[in-house]
Amino acid sequence: MPKVYYSKQEKEHVRQKLLESGLSLFSKQGYKATTLAEILQQVGISKPFFYTFYPSKEELVLNIMLYQQEILYKLLEKDMSKKNLSWKERIEKFLERYLYSRRNGLFIMSQAEEMEVFRHLGKEHYQQFQQEQKKFYGKLLERAELSAQRISPTVFYNLLHEILLCRNSAEQSMPFLFKEDVESAARIQLKWLVAYLEERHE
Repeated sequence: MPKVYYSKQEKEHVRQKLLESGLSLFSKQGYKATTLAEILQQVGISKPFFYTFYPSKEELVLNIMLYQQEILYKLLEKDMSKKNLSWKERIEKFLERYLYSRRNGLFIMSQAEEMEVFRHLGKEHYQQFQQEQKKFYGKLLERAELSAQRISPTVFYNLLHEILLCRNSAEQSMPFLFKEDVESAARIQLKWLVAYLEERHE
């Protein structure tokens, strides 16, 4: 028989498990290939109980993306603390974690997945998420010793995200790209981005 009452502490534990399990499954399998049932089975809760936390799978995705921000910031902290490397090498190391997101347990959606999630989101939640993203990428730039006056957080996000989106979407929704060279092109674009950031590094 399912548990009827959960304490506040137990609910916070369940919420944390939803974020952790969702991130793990989405990063390995992608958004579309991961069902809500899989996540709930891993966490050990029912669907009705899940809906007391999030109104939909898509809202869970948004919260996982926000949860992932903490992980990304810690990765940047780790790379920026490597004083034996030049500033450029430290930034390259961090951005490569994005490029090889699955290898690093990160969840980056494809173009088709983004559209699917977006279609099911309320306008207010989407706008709140965008504001949180803007603040976070400003925080990343600051930790990377880059002034917001010299590069906008939203420009930085767009430049980085366009590289990742193209790389992650080539297989499903960009048939006219030469798929065998998507990886090489993404690495070149990442180097251009690093060069652009280096010009703006004080």
